[in-house]
Parts: sequence; structure tokens; C-alpha cells
Amino acid sequence: RSRILADNPDRICERLVERDVQQARAELASLKKAINATLQETRRFIFDLRPMILDDLGLIPTLRRYMQDFGQKYGLEIGMSVHNLEQRFPRHYEVALFRFVQEALNNVARHANANNVRITMDTFGQQVQLLVEDDGVGFNINEALAERPGRVTLGFAVMRQQIETLLHGQLGVESAPGRGTRVVAMVPLPGGM
Repeated sequence: RSRILADNPDRICERLVERDVQQARAELASLKKAINATLQETRRFIFDLRPMILDDLGLIPTLRRYMQDFGQKYGLEIGMSVHNLEQRFPRHYEVALFRFVQEALNNVARHANANNVRITMDTFGQQVQLLVEDDGVGFNINEALAERPGRVTLGFAVMRQQIETLLHGQLGVESAPGRGTRVVAMVPLPGGM
């Protein structure tokens, strides 16, 4: 099969049909399946980079769709509750908060061995709190950061950039072995809200 696929693509079908119609059908079915899988993966990649519905529908509907897809992909039950939030945020806020949740979920999938994730978004006075917590294995924060700085801190660095650098907020992480992990972001409400 690999020799056939390495050949000139416009001759593949002709040569297969000349040799063996059944093999040609099987090869075409395999190619169709591979193309569809690649298309779905490309769509997911594009959505991960910049979900277009974020601009159209806003942060909450986009997060709900992302959570559903992510949960199915990684076998996680993900729930979200939103309180005291009637208005949309400015575009850069929505993008930064989406990236924060995206990276938090990526960390859960990579490291937590969790079954359930809960996302809570609420406003308190002039601040927005965004909490992502899982029921995974947890970890000792000091040991993890000291022993594996490249692997563990990369996700935290991305979250820190979104929350502290871009939105001038604060990022906190609570975890212990056997107790899951809580990642919380507190960001000031954008002016005028």
C-alpha cells in the first residue's frame, strides 16, 4: 500500500483499477477514511487556535462547545456553571479566558488521570473568578515545579501569561497528591462593565 501511495496521485486509481478492482475499491475506501480523519483533525486544530464562534456567540457558548468536544475526546465529564454574568467581555478578555480554560483542560488530560472537571465562572465586585477543578491524582506543587520544570510549568506559564500578563489578574493553583487540582484565576472586570 505504501508503495502505491508514494506514486503520482493522479495515476493511483488508474493503475489499481487495471490490476484489481477490489483492491482499488479497498484503497479508495481507505483513502476516503484517511482524508475524513485529517479533515476532522484540521477542523479541531483550527478551532483550538481561534474558535470562530467566540466572536459570534461569545465566551460561554464557545466554552460549552469546547468542553463537550474535549470531554468526548478524553473521556472526561466536564460541567460548567456561570453566575452573575449578563454581559459579554471585550474580545481580548474572551480570547484570554478561553485560552486559560483550554490550557487548564489540556493539563488535566495530560497529567491528572481525572474523571470529572468542574468549571465555575462568577463575578465578585469588580473581579471575575474563573475556577477549573478536577478529581484527579493531584500533585505536590513544590516538588513538581522543582523536579520537572519543562513539562509541568509550561502549561502554568501559558495560563499565567493569559491571566497575569494580558488581563492583569492573579493565578493560583491548589493541589495535593490524591486530592485533585484547583486552578483559579481572578481578573479585574474590564472598564465600563
